[in-house]
Amino acid sequence: MTRTISFPSDKSLGLLFLITRSSGQSGWWEEKLGDAIGDVSIPADANLHLLLDGNADLSRLRQLKPNDLQSIDFRQIDITDSDLEHLAHLSGLRYLTLPDRNITDSGLASLRNLIYLNILDLGATKVTDFGLPRLKHLTDLRKLYLDSTMVTGEGVIELNRKLTRCHIVLHGGRTLAFPFECSPGRLWLAKAEVNGQRDWTELGTAQGTVEVSRRAFVRLEVLDRAALKECNRLKPDDIQSLDYLFPEISEEDWDCVNRIGGLRELRLGGVELAKGSLRDLSNLQRLRTFQLTSCHISDQALKPIQNLNALKELRISHCQFDSVKLGDILSHTPAKKLLLEGAHIDDKILGTINKITDFQELYIVFSAATDKGLECLHYFPQLTTLVLRIDALTEVGLEQVSDLKHLRRLVVRADDVAETFFHSVAALTELEELSIRQIDLRGDGLSSLSHLTNLKRLHLSAYSDNSKPEFSTYKKKVKLVIGALPRLEEMSIRSDGAPIELHDLPKLKVLDASNNSVSDKGFIGIDRLTSLETLHLKGCNRIGNDTLTKVGTLSHLKELDLSLTRITNEGISKLSNLHELRYLNIASTAADNQALAHIKHLRELRFIEFPKPLTDADLPNLSELTKLRSVRLGAVTDAGMAALTKLTFIGEINLAGANVGDDTLSHLRNFTHMKTLNLANTGISDQGLVFISNFKALTTLNLSGTDIGDQGVAAITNLTSLKALDLENCKRLRDKGISLVASLYNLQWLNLSNTRISDGGLSSVRRLSKLQTLRLSFTHITDNGLFVLRDLRELRALDLENLEITGDGLKHLVNCRKMKDLKLSSSSIIDSSISYLSALPELEELDLRNTLITAESLETLAQIKSLKKLVLLGTNILYKDLAKLSDLTELETLIFHDVEATRAEKAALKAALPNTKIQLLDREVNYS
Repeated sequence: MTRTISFPSDKSLGLLFLITRSSGQSGWWEEKLGDAIGDVSIPADANLHLLLDGNADLSRLRQLKPNDLQSIDFRQIDITDSDLEHLAHLSGLRYLTLPDRNITDSGLASLRNLIYLNILDLGATKVTDFGLPRLKHLTDLRKLYLDSTMVTGEGVIELNRKLTRCHIVLHGGRTLAFPFECSPGRLWLAKAEVNGQRDWTELGTAQGTVEVSRRAFVRLEVLDRAALKECNRLKPDDIQSLDYLFPEISEEDWDCVNRIGGLRELRLGGVELAKGSLRDLSNLQRLRTFQLTSCHISDQALKPIQNLNALKELRISHCQFDSVKLGDILSHTPAKKLLLEGAHIDDKILGTINKITDFQELYIVFSAATDKGLECLHYFPQLTTLVLRIDALTEVGLEQVSDLKHLRRLVVRADDVAETFFHSVAALTELEELSIRQIDLRGDGLSSLSHLTNLKRLHLSAYSDNSKPEFSTYKKKVKLVIGALPRLEEMSIRSDGAPIELHDLPKLKVLDASNNSVSDKGFIGIDRLTSLETLHLKGCNRIGNDTLTKVGTLSHLKELDLSLTRITNEGISKLSNLHELRYLNIASTAADNQALAHIKHLRELRFIEFPKPLTDADLPNLSELTKLRSVRLGAVTDAGMAALTKLTFIGEINLAGANVGDDTLSHLRNFTHMKTLNLANTGISDQGLVFISNFKALTTLNLSGTDIGDQGVAAITNLTSLKALDLENCKRLRDKGISLVASLYNLQWLNLSNTRISDGGLSSVRRLSKLQTLRLSFTHITDNGLFVLRDLRELRALDLENLEITGDGLKHLVNCRKMKDLKLSSSSIIDSSISYLSALPELEELDLRNTLITAESLETLAQIKSLKKLVLLGTNILYKDLAKLSDLTELETLIFHDVEATRAEKAALKAALPNTKIQLLDREVNYS
């Protein structure tokens, strides 16, 4: 028996997965079902999981029945309390994942009907003890995650009295235990992006104990094989992704890899793979992705891949092959996604694919194949996605795609494909996305597009080659005619000036026609796109006001980019009826700020890219645009800023250098959504800062060059979301004010340069444990004051320029192992101090200009192997001595003063640092 779930038919909510159960445990996402769109049938007793798309319309969840879904994951989409009300009726939910979302106590009320929830993840949300009573009726809860929230132990105890069978996790971090004496490499953290892809952020050196969150997806990039063997304290699930880039992988190496057998991803790079080299791969039974990069692969070397039962993705990139028969391997692997990349993916290797496979996604990119190589597509009958980036392909080879009846996504990048290619795809009736570049227009193929009645996304880059002898015979037929596509929602078009004609596209919502050479006269049918919400015409330098007359009739338009077009203020007047418009770009056009008078009543506007910085004369035109998120201010005054009082959703304002003072801050006092505020070199005072003391969302504040003092800092001490604070050149600031800064415990960036801070004031900074950048140049700090550095373990950048220090205080850098950028210029640093810098394993940039060091320090400097930039300008070092830095193999730039050097000395330095750029500058000039 089956059950059918009716999702929205026009746009997917995300990806669906079946949650299967075996041995009493649930295996998540084991079976990918497809997009959450239209009617979906599944076994009646199956548990259905929805991973929401980053752009999903959450209000569409309301059309689902209470028992349609058993699990929802919000990790790819930003949500707030009000969004949770869209799922309040889904009482069949067993699992709900809301980690690291902007959910507060108020939002928990929307969970009132989800009485069958077994697992609820609220980790890293903004819930507190106050909201927990709203969960007390969820008596089926077995696990509740509240780690990294403001919930206290007392709150947990009180809730557990009501939910006696629920395991509440309050402290859910993980500790990774690496050797203290050596490091196997670097650590990276993955973060899910809105598009579903991963973005990797460097965490630092894998050394000692490293704390990560419970959900962290951690990659270890192995740089030292010997150190990897010392990682005896790692647990199987500590590392999820491993990069191993060495010429060989021995049995001892495999022992190390198998120790972290919970790996989901493994990449081997540069390895010589003979028969049996991968035999231990079968121990990694949770491996989802296996990648080989720049490896030399021999016959039978890949056979163990067949034993990876959980494998979903196989990637072979820039590898060389020796008698390898890909067909034997690919026909027996459970993987569904295959990447074949690089010049060695040619017709010969593709010809070895001679057995039917079950792959659903195939990517052949940067390949040396020709049309003949595409004959292998016959052995991929289940493909739903095909991406081909092969320069030599033509329409002849692409005829092979016509048999891929299940294809939903087709991407082709080739140098010269004739328009007749579209005849080959006409039979692909399930195709939803088609992207083709470059297509040679001849007027004989685009009509076949009308057969693709399920097409939703079309990306077309076209040209017409007038160098071909037969060009004159079809010149007059060349045009981009696209129509009769009833489900098309998104389209981008690039051409070299061919006329564009659009018709019968009733659902088209997004049109990107940027950088086309088409004229107003040649752009036909844009006024027929009645469902259009987004239109990009950026760079269409022949488009002018005539097109805007048509655009002005598109009443549902929400986003419009007109930058780098020929439109004028008169053309902008045609847009006055676009009352749903939210984004408008009129920068770099013939229009100026007077055009704002024509759009001042479009109250849905959130963002405007203005032609010029705004002055007092422009601001009244914005006074009723109360949903604006940003403004580009120029020469404004307190009087002019009064016009913005109602624009309380603005999140960023830059007033640097403007003639404004406390009155402006009074006008901004209700701007509680503000995240970035730049008041540098303005006339504000301590009293004015009281007006921004309730900006709880503020993360970046620049007060440099202002007249604020200790009293002003006291007014902002409750802005605990601040991550960056600039107080440079605040001459009235004393140690008392600096001590107040220490209450801003989330600070990551702090600039105290050219203030009157002394060692006493700096001592309080030790409480800023998250600090990554600290600038102290031109202050009264001494070696003694640098003791605070011992507690600042997250520091990446430190500026100690022009301080009265000899370098003895640098010994306190011993715990700053993540330091990358250190400025010591114009201080009294001496040779003996340099040895302290060897404790900084990640130091990449070091500025020692105008210090007292001599050639004696060069051997010590040469031991800092991580250095990429070194400044020795104005020191007492001779040019000939620089060759002692030869061990700095990673050094990219060496800056020294311009001196006379012999040819032999220059040759010796070039031989010592062959890959380093040597810059010789005038030592009398200040390059800071």
